[in-house]
Amino acid sequence: MTRAMTMGVSADMGKTRTYKKSQFPSIGGGQRLAFIRLREGPLLMASFAGSDDEGRPIRPVMVRFIMSKTNAEPRGYLSVCQARNSPIHLITSWNHNAFNLEWFETPAPAVPG
Repeated sequence: MTRAMTMGVSADMGKTRTYKKSQFPSIGGGQRLAFIRLREGPLLMASFAGSDDEGRPIRPVMVRFIMSKTNAEPRGYLSVCQARNSPIHLITSWNHNAFNLEWFETPAPAVPG
């Protein structure tokens, strides 16, 4: 059974919270997620899964790679920021990704099987 991240939800701007399991897989040692409220309003959580506002996933960003002793992206750290002119920059231990909210909200194409 896969463990899930815990999610805290507040209806009073953080004065109190309730906690429950989220639909996201837990992360382990050597991993760090990134979390930001975008200028447009939605929350963006970047992990080894993805989410829009209030914890509902909308666009998993899938990157295929071959894991080896020198390529271990799933064990990396993430950092996210949004530029003044709106691009969102997601930095991983190995890569720099830039996208905007429109791209993020567009359904991902089917991954060939």
